[in-house]
Amino acid sequence: MANISVLIVEDEEFFASEVQDILNKLGYDVLGIASTGEDAVKMTEETHPDLVLMDIVLKGEMDGVTAAEQIHERLDIPVIYLTGLTGDQITERAKTTEPFGYILKPFQERELHVAIEIALYRHKMEKKFREISEEREKYTADLERMNKLMIGRELKMEELKKKNERLKELVEELESKIRAGERP
Repeated sequence: MANISVLIVEDEEFFASEVQDILNKLGYDVLGIASTGEDAVKMTEETHPDLVLMDIVLKGEMDGVTAAEQIHERLDIPVIYLTGLTGDQITERAKTTEPFGYILKPFQERELHVAIEIALYRHKMEKKFREISEEREKYTADLERMNKLMIGRELKMEELKKKNERLKELVEELESKIRAGERP
């Protein structure tokens, strides 16, 4: 777990401190604790953690879902919700931010550890997939350009072959006239 950094977004100081202790024990680097959605976005932009653990209910104007949405759109950093909230409405809203996990409080240390490892692995694989897709698109575009060039060359070659055939016909006609004693 070499230098994996985590930002904790939690407005309950005691709980945030407990999560920080667990993460440190597991070998993760905690870059900080934000208690508002606004601070979460700002700190994420400044520190670029590998992962954000996000509570949904936060102090301030911006809740965790809105903060997670902004972090996802701007920075492509995985977010795991760490919350006590359940319910269809909240779950539906949280899903739109494409979280990498949703852990209900209270949780077990092992549960948090597994969720983090899976989220980091999934994010890594998605990033790799995007890179491969981009390479494939470039490769496909290069092939299409090469095909157009080759088709263009083939057309020119075909044109040259036709002109060469016509030139052969003219030479044969000329030779035939010369043999027949006609003036060219």
